[in-house]
Amino acid sequence: MGYRYTAWVPGPDYEANWNSTGVMKELYSHTNDTGIDFDAMDEPVNLAYNNAHEKAREAMHALAFSFFHNYLPPLGPSPPGPSPPPAPPVPPGPAAAECKKAGGILDHGGPGGGRACCPTKCGACGGKGCAKAPGGKDDCCAGEVINSGRTCTTDPAPCAVV
Repeated sequence: MGYRYTAWVPGPDYEANWNSTGVMKELYSHTNDTGIDFDAMDEPVNLAYNNAHEKAREAMHALAFSFFHNYLPPLGPSPPGPSPPPAPPVPPGPAAAECKKAGGILDHGGPGGGRACCPTKCGACGGKGCAKAPGGKDDCCAGEVINSGRTCTTDPAPCAVV
């Protein structure tokens, strides 16, 4: 069937350095491999640094470089996601005070009915996109907070104001 080639290419973060002296290469012969029996293979010897296989190694290295450089280049790190919207002003009253004491922000109606208290890291308690806020749906979606069984009189946010 031919050869199997692997190149171990170093590089910082998402950028491969194909010209590095640290590139490690592996080249294994599969000339007697019929593809039927995975256990029946040629002797597993790395031929990459054997001069008799230099032409095959260089050709396969060029193919690997071309593929990963031209057809599947590194994407790099993902840009940071949007910050959660600022929390609306906390309504005055005992529920808001209890939530604030638990270290959270109170929802403003909706599924929580003004009783859900989410951690401040959520940016807002409940509303559209709450599941995508830092903390996820368990901490930032009012309905989940209310149904958690945690109360602000004994637990820190997320909790329900009773």
